Amino acid sequence: MKRLIFVVLFVAGAVLAAGLTSEVLVQSSAPTLMVRNPQSAGFEFYNHGPNAIWCAIGGDGGTALSGKSRKIASEGTWSAAQNGTVPVWCVADTAGQDSGAATVMTESIP
Repeated sequence: MKRLIFVVLFVAGAVLAAGLTSEVLVQSSAPTLMVRNPQSAGFEFYNHGPNAIWCAIGGDGGTALSGKSRKIASEGTWSAAQNGTVPVWCVADTAGQDSGAATVMTESIP
């Protein structure tokens, strides 16, 4: 009986902690808006490279400047507990990302 209760609670918890995953190609020519679900409670970015990207929370895109915001190295991650109504902007360091080498964005939906 104890095992059955544990399984039910575990499965219910997994359903409550749902997430959305998408890929975004971050460009170097202009900041890229990371479009997020308004119900998102937080996010994690995984940069597949080949170059670093710079990301900033809020603003109008001018805040995501190379060398002036959060640097995510190639194969690096960044996560924050920030609701989905606040914009996040990213810009590639030296060259834009091509298909197959994108930034993976995973959002937590309560």
